[in-house]
Amino acid sequence: MKLKAFDEFLSSLTEEDWDYIHGDNDDEENNHVVETTLGDPEAFNKIGALIAGSSFRMCRRLLEKYHQWLSEQLDQ
Repeated sequence: MKLKAFDEFLSSLTEEDWDYIHGDNDDEENNHVVETTLGDPEAFNKIGALIAGSSFRMCRRLLEKYHQWLSEQLDQ
């Protein structure tokens, strides 16, 4: 079986899927916020950790959606 192009997967994503991937609908417990000031010597480390964590969650959620999509394609 020949796999479909990744662009076809991306075009299949709905607005709801993108909201899930971005974490737009996460509850407060999963909505990460960094409270710091630029005077804080750890500010850039905290901000960097927030960005890294957010990027990881988004990548994991996108991969989860891709896996679901591939499974659906194989079932057809």
